[in-house]
Amino acid sequence: MKSFSRHLILIMLVVRINSATNLISIDSLSVQLVNSSDIEIVDTYLNMISDLREKDVIKSFDLYDEILPFAKSIDYKMGVFKLYQAAALNYTFLDQYDKALEYHKLAQLEGDKLHDKTNEWKTYNNIGVIYYFLNDYEKSLRYFLMAENYLLSKKEPQKNGVLYNNIGELFRLTDSYEMSIEYHKKALGLFSEFELSEELANTYTLLSETLIQLERYHEADSLLNQASKLLSQNVANTTKAKFNMLVGVIAIKKNDHLRAKKFLTAALKYATESRDRLLVVEIYKSFSNTYDALHDYDTALSFLRKAMVLQDSLKSSKNIEKSNLYRIRVDKERALAEENIKNLESEKSKNKILLTIVITSFIIAILITLAYYFKRKNELRLTEKNLELEHLNNKFTSFVEQSQDAFRLINKEGIIILWSNANVNLTGISKHEALGAHFLDITEKLMNKETKHSSLVNIKKQVSTMLKKGNFEPLSIQKSITTLSGEKKFILDTIFPIKTSDGSFIGSISRDITERIKFEEDLILARDKAEASDKMKSEFLAQMSHEIRTPINTILSFTNLVEEELQGKLPDTLVECFTSINSAGERITRTIDMLLNMSELQTGTYELLPREINLEKEIITPILNEFELSSKQKNIELKFSPHTSFITFTADEYSVGQIIHNLVSNAIKFTSTGCVEIKTGIDHNKNIFIQVIDTGIGIQREYHKNLFHPFTQEEQGYTRSYEGNGLGLALVKKYCELNNATIVVESEKGKGSCFTVTFQNTVKKQI
Repeated sequence: MKSFSRHLILIMLVVRINSATNLISIDSLSVQLVNSSDIEIVDTYLNMISDLREKDVIKSFDLYDEILPFAKSIDYKMGVFKLYQAAALNYTFLDQYDKALEYHKLAQLEGDKLHDKTNEWKTYNNIGVIYYFLNDYEKSLRYFLMAENYLLSKKEPQKNGVLYNNIGELFRLTDSYEMSIEYHKKALGLFSEFELSEELANTYTLLSETLIQLERYHEADSLLNQASKLLSQNVANTTKAKFNMLVGVIAIKKNDHLRAKKFLTAALKYATESRDRLLVVEIYKSFSNTYDALHDYDTALSFLRKAMVLQDSLKSSKNIEKSNLYRIRVDKERALAEENIKNLESEKSKNKILLTIVITSFIIAILITLAYYFKRKNELRLTEKNLELEHLNNKFTSFVEQSQDAFRLINKEGIIILWSNANVNLTGISKHEALGAHFLDITEKLMNKETKHSSLVNIKKQVSTMLKKGNFEPLSIQKSITTLSGEKKFILDTIFPIKTSDGSFIGSISRDITERIKFEEDLILARDKAEASDKMKSEFLAQMSHEIRTPINTILSFTNLVEEELQGKLPDTLVECFTSINSAGERITRTIDMLLNMSELQTGTYELLPREINLEKEIITPILNEFELSSKQKNIELKFSPHTSFITFTADEYSVGQIIHNLVSNAIKFTSTGCVEIKTGIDHNKNIFIQVIDTGIGIQREYHKNLFHPFTQEEQGYTRSYEGNGLGLALVKKYCELNNATIVVESEKGKGSCFTVTFQNTVKKQI
């Protein structure tokens, strides 16, 4: 019997391999397989099951169904263990994680008989992966930690390192960030010891994600730089895309939007080339965050829409494809169960015939007893198989009925034969009313009155074409419906063909996207209101500044005339009054100038005039002359220290002057003793930098994040020690952005400050 089974398996394997590859002839392969052992035959099947998983998972299951009984019959325990694992991986591919978990636990029971450390590791690791897909991170972490107790030998550092990274990722997902860092560092040590560059780069990337969660952006940026040095041209585009996306995310957090857009653009390119659409969704969202921070709400909204549409499309198409494959598998299992029942019935007849021939008449009573026994036994088996079929059918029905998406099925006559619970909630039409009705009658009830006639004609024509073809590409349609209660809803319909032995059908899955549409409309309305508010504020500031400046200039002019007229005739107390009037007037004028400048920048009316300028001669020297008197009055040393002499570079003269003027003004204002120093030079990238360094009161580290926000100061209220309106540094930041420059601050309370401005353009001439 066993030799017959082996012969049958050999024939089926030859046919399978010949159908999978056209390079092998049946005759030559037959000779090769006849000389193979039983275990080698099972191993050949295992390799083919694995190879076919992503190409044709149904054929992969067919191979599993063929070889499992044979592996059991030859008592090949390792083969049975691997076959259960292969089936679990097939169900994982179909996103049927509960079924995959069931087969992994069967593999665990079989693996316990082998007492093999490697098998223990694989089992716990695979179960941990399934719980991860089920979003049960605590159970997933528990199984991965159990797998750690059975770590493989040092000959397989790659697998051990991957396990450490998996544990680190789960600690991150459960907010245990320090443990996450610890395990990623274990992986780093392992990959560094064996010089596994690509794995080392991937671990740096994972560790940087945890550091981003902790807002330790500098450390994360440093790790990503190390990863970039290890990445080769042969690294997968998905890895490159994820790396560039993380660099872009860090840049967003640091408000370095130009850098963010640069790396996100690179990430999008690699993700698109690798066809990793889930990663494309994340990159679109990061782009949206970047443009939102830049107040470019149109572009931000555009990227958000792209992300949501692509995400919805992925979910729908993925559910359809894998649901169809799983249904085929369920049908196959049902067919196998029915075939087993037939075999049992056939076996029963053969037993009866053999017993009738062999047993003599004097043991008729015994024959009747045996016949009853076999009949009862087969009835129980039949009942068990029927229950199993019913259980599978209930699982599929439960999946459809519990889904939040609405499932419908239409036969070739246009009659609705499936109407899930979600349809009732979505449309208000009951199952009793929908099942057996023509789809056009139901559709008509949900149509808007204005477009009902033309829409029905188009729908009837489209569905008739689909039913006639029997096979078409799945398509998604966004439309509005009116429920029986009169409520207007927006839905996303995904329509797809279904072919079975019973004929052709049309299936559809509908998702309620009303909230999403409403959110988009609210977002557009909010954007319009925000833009209108900004414009009104800026216009108001410009008008009010003009109304204040005119009388102030008049007051100051006449005050100067009176002072000149009475010069030498007034006591010292009145002379001080004139000085206070001039000082207050200049303060008001300076405030008005800042308000007007901010208004121009916010309304976009500032005209940028880039030209070649001499930084020292045209910008710094006039500023030093202007502040020479005020610095001497405070006994502060004001000095200029050029690291290198250069003649000209290209920039907007007014805005560059305002940048340095405001920084020097602040430095003198907040410094009581010591010095204020201006340094200039050229960095290693041949970019010009300017530093304003003071020995003043310094800035608390907690306040750094608000430093460049308009109308904010570290010390608030009428009792504050220093005057000011909080616009100076906000204008500096805006002017830096206009000139493609960056500004960085280093400061501690009580230890002074250093502001560094770097212009991102090459020096035109230098000495």
